[in-house]
Amino acid sequence: MATAVRFICDKLISMGVLDQASYDAVYKLDSALRNQGDKKSWSFSVAHEQGLVFKGCPDRHQDVYNPVVSVDGVSVDDSIEKLPPIRRLDISLELRYQHSARIHRWHFDQANKQPDGSIQHGPLYHLQFGGHAHDDRALDMPIKEPRWAHPPMDLILLIEAVTANFYPDAWEEVRNDYQWCAHVQLAQRLCLTRYCAKLNDYLNVSNGTLLDGLWGDRWVAS
Repeated sequence: MATAVRFICDKLISMGVLDQASYDAVYKLDSALRNQGDKKSWSFSVAHEQGLVFKGCPDRHQDVYNPVVSVDGVSVDDSIEKLPPIRRLDISLELRYQHSARIHRWHFDQANKQPDGSIQHGPLYHLQFGGHAHDDRALDMPIKEPRWAHPPMDLILLIEAVTANFYPDAWEEVRNDYQWCAHVQLAQRLCLTRYCAKLNDYLNVSNGTLLDGLWGDRWVAS
């Protein structure tokens, strides 16, 4: 995984899509992953204040913002056969405006286990708008819902999505790059193989709805 992350980030830095300021974060992430060795379980984070900063983009009013990706925590453990190997997932995309305090934030999350052993209400893997995007917590979104059912999204898949959505010229180049695709496919298999199997079961076998099948307590019960 270290090789894949390093290739993807180095490629985007060389293309001017990732800001040069992101190099320190890339170096630290590469070192952290390599120090854990070649094994089936690992964990990493990318600090909020040292996130992966993409080059500035103008909005429709010509105000410039930077997409920034950070990782509060991702851990992988392939010991439970029926569950995706993602054991902890909290990864975010922020759009930080350069000349104001305005921040828009989305995070890809895994439902928390509650003190009584139950699972947080909502889909096990989900997408939320808002969250803790500011030093001043009073500026955080006061509403946590909705939690949208969404496949597990690791760092590589989120970087690909940011590139495709915000930098179409770069996307046209990398989507046809054999090495890029091979590294993204590694992340796809990690995050999506068992998730897609779950989707298939509920589409073709179960009497319940798909959303019900993706709810946190259904994963635990299956």
